[in-house]
Amino acid sequence: MDQETKIHKKRQRESNGSSESSHHVTKAGHVENELRVELHHDVFIDTPTFVEKMFDVDADILEAVYLRSIQGGLYDALRKEWSDFKNLAPTEKALYEPFVKVANFISNACDASTNLTWLSDPKRAPLSLHMKAADFKPDIIMAIGSGEPIPQGGKPAHVPWTRIHVPVEVKKYRGGPSTVIQLAKYLRQCFSECIDRRYVFGLVLTGTRLTVYLADRAGILGSKSFDINEDPKQLIRVIAGLTVFEPSNVGWDPTLTVYDDQNRDSAQFSFQTKCVNHWRMELSEHASKLPDGPIYKAEKFVLWKKIRFGRSEVIKGRATRVWKAWAEKDMALPECDRPVYIIKDTWRDDRRDLEGEFYELIGRHDGIAELHSYCVVRVGGVPDTTSAIRRYVKAVGGPRDITVRQPAKESQDDKAEQEWDYMPNHLVETDCLPTIFDFLEREPQDRTHSRSVLKTYGWSINRAQSLLELVTVMRDAIAGHQHAYNRGVLHRDISEGNILITGKPEFGKRGALIDFDNAIFWKTHQAIMDDQLSGTRPFISAEMLLKSRILSVRGGETGPEVTPIHGLQHDLESFFWVLAHVCIAFDGPTQPREALIVRPGATQEDIRLQQRTNSIFGSNISDYIRGDAKQHIFEASSAYDRSIVQSLSLWTLPLKPLITQFYEILRAAFESDKYDNLYSQVLAAFSETEKGLKAGDPDAIEEERNEKRRALKQSFERLRDQELARRHKDLGGEKRSDLSDEGENTTPYTPPASLAQSRLLPSSPESPVQNREPKRLKRMDR
Repeated sequence: MDQETKIHKKRQRESNGSSESSHHVTKAGHVENELRVELHHDVFIDTPTFVEKMFDVDADILEAVYLRSIQGGLYDALRKEWSDFKNLAPTEKALYEPFVKVANFISNACDASTNLTWLSDPKRAPLSLHMKAADFKPDIIMAIGSGEPIPQGGKPAHVPWTRIHVPVEVKKYRGGPSTVIQLAKYLRQCFSECIDRRYVFGLVLTGTRLTVYLADRAGILGSKSFDINEDPKQLIRVIAGLTVFEPSNVGWDPTLTVYDDQNRDSAQFSFQTKCVNHWRMELSEHASKLPDGPIYKAEKFVLWKKIRFGRSEVIKGRATRVWKAWAEKDMALPECDRPVYIIKDTWRDDRRDLEGEFYELIGRHDGIAELHSYCVVRVGGVPDTTSAIRRYVKAVGGPRDITVRQPAKESQDDKAEQEWDYMPNHLVETDCLPTIFDFLEREPQDRTHSRSVLKTYGWSINRAQSLLELVTVMRDAIAGHQHAYNRGVLHRDISEGNILITGKPEFGKRGALIDFDNAIFWKTHQAIMDDQLSGTRPFISAEMLLKSRILSVRGGETGPEVTPIHGLQHDLESFFWVLAHVCIAFDGPTQPREALIVRPGATQEDIRLQQRTNSIFGSNISDYIRGDAKQHIFEASSAYDRSIVQSLSLWTLPLKPLITQFYEILRAAFESDKYDNLYSQVLAAFSETEKGLKAGDPDAIEEERNEKRRALKQSFERLRDQELARRHKDLGGEKRSDLSDEGENTTPYTPPASLAQSRLLPSSPESPVQNREPKRLKRMDR
């Protein structure tokens, strides 16, 4: 086993760690299905000037390499062909070695910016950081930073995905899925494995025709295909550009480098090192939009632990990633004295506002996470946008349908072509990708790379250590939501993961609302025509799911057929569904309810509970079915009783009056279509419940002679102590590689199939200075 393989096996174990069981196996077919949806109308091909603009290589370099290829006998200018491409067998495999040889010749003839090598190893999947990664095998790759990966007389070293600079797919000739889909799998995996990739190039080779593709967070843009024999300088342009350009000009992120504790002045790309324990992230200087707002200075942070990477591999989308971090200027301090920050990195739709702008307008306030800084990422002094990445090249024509299966090209049967030296070409020269005429006017949607830093650190509401904490944290988050709304900001994504337990004892500061990525300035918001449904689906309100009113203004009659606009009432309904879910899904502090785990031998009662719960919170439920179930609950109190009240766990039964009061407040508001007093009514209900929960009995289990009740109380106390110990450990800042997952902190258990979430729930964190935490973590029942 070579050294690179050993290192990646070690990383793989670290990356999966204790959280391995919480991840599902990633199948190649599943990835393909996701790509078909994700890239449905965001693949554009046959782009004029794409190659020239993306690979603006000096003309002297092109000419020098071209002449050298002729002098070395690699290219025959008279016959117009690369000598290694003569009389090839009509198979994919026959193309591997010739292309690798020509590509390596061109790269070696240039002044490479780093170690680069082309190789073919199609029988082995590249090494992955993830134990259950899909088994993708690129036909050819351009490896970066690995030196010379072909030992003398041996097979290529096993290259990891983190060192794949460019994947290449050779066109299949027996029909099947489009080559773009296959290439997209490789490009997506590069994003998944390399957090320091801003965009990725990929090539498709079809006989002697080559097409260049670029994947960024706006989708995929492809060049016009060209014949490498007929146009050798175009091939040289592409290979030379990939070779001589600085890494930041071919997709790598210069603002995300490896942090070396032994050499803190070093700033290397990940492919220049053997191991990454911590990352250094730079935030650019950024000026506030507020009239008297601050100018946030450029600052560097050391990332030391992942929090959320749920959809970071997407080609088209926000690709949000969240870490715990220290400020680099604090690294000389003992770990226990370093303030902890939460950094979010995302690619926002340019039609939306920066998340930091929402925090700024809201201001520093109880119930809202505290902003430290935010910025638009700048690379080479220029904002990092998908339009800049694409060198402002415009797509031509509508998006292409990448779901079309490709026909096989039949053999030629012309007698005149059956000469002894004739090799029939069975390779289909290009993908047949018809235009999607329903989206003919669509253009790629630009995105901007942005970052925000929060001082607030805490844990997801589903980690509540008691009913008292559950109630107080939700109460403070709802109060924070009210303040944000009064300042003109509507959150629009209330979920378990976005309501934090801060661990602070002060009234108003016990819970905080985070993640304003989907927020709007509701007073001035202009609807986006192709805007997707906003929110985390299990918690989205019925009206937003159904896009229609659920209750009439007058006594039960059907409401007007008007699409409701997302308002404060819908966010408050989401708070209701969060509370209901915690009260149904947990049977003790952070203890998943066994009755909801799909298993052989489940009782009929458990199966009915699973079915009821799945219709509201299941991950594989359509918006219509979920919305219809929620509408029925609000229309009929009997449905509410059956679906919610009868589903409450034994632990959360004391909250039945609060849940029912919350339900009745919302139902009355939807019936009357009046929401002026909604906040005050809901907050009053939570405050009244808080008064009824004693600090010495936070789960409302009075001391009784009943042995069963005493045992139950002891069980809850044990679970509470375990959660407090976990939090204390979480705040310890133990040295872990950034490659390790959050483990027990992100998803506390493997969710029951009936409750699998549509979005990975982050567990987050609040707390500037860690050595103050033990005081804040004091149990609320003492």
